[in-house]
Amino acid sequence: MPATDLIQCEVDILEIPESKKLMTKGYACMMHIHAWNDEVLIKDIMKSIEPQDKGEDIIKLKPKFAKSHTKMHCTISTQRGLVALEKFEDIQQMGRFTLRDEGKTIGLGKVLKYKPHKKGDPLKEAPKSE
Repeated sequence: MPATDLIQCEVDILEIPESKKLMTKGYACMMHIHAWNDEVLIKDIMKSIEPQDKGEDIIKLKPKFAKSHTKMHCTISTQRGLVALEKFEDIQQMGRFTLRDEGKTIGLGKVLKYKPHKKGDPLKEAPKSE
């Protein structure tokens, strides 16, 4: 199974905590994907899709932020090591995740792409158990 520290994904944002209000580049939260969970960082937001009651959804390319109840395409990086995962289109169970902050689920996502980890990078090697 591939391991990575950089993930491109699609996230359905549910409700961002009142204390933060917006999701921006640099937003830190917890990611839960299958049996792995750790703090992650939103590196970049490529697109946001805001649903409208009437008419077409509003699509913004390279937005500065995303609000609650929108969908976004973003890049997420792990903070302390690697995560084993798959693309959602290949294995759905290994490509789904949740984002949590302040004890609440704030987003549901799926992995679109990932940057494969190259062996031999001492800064990103997974810790060895003793």
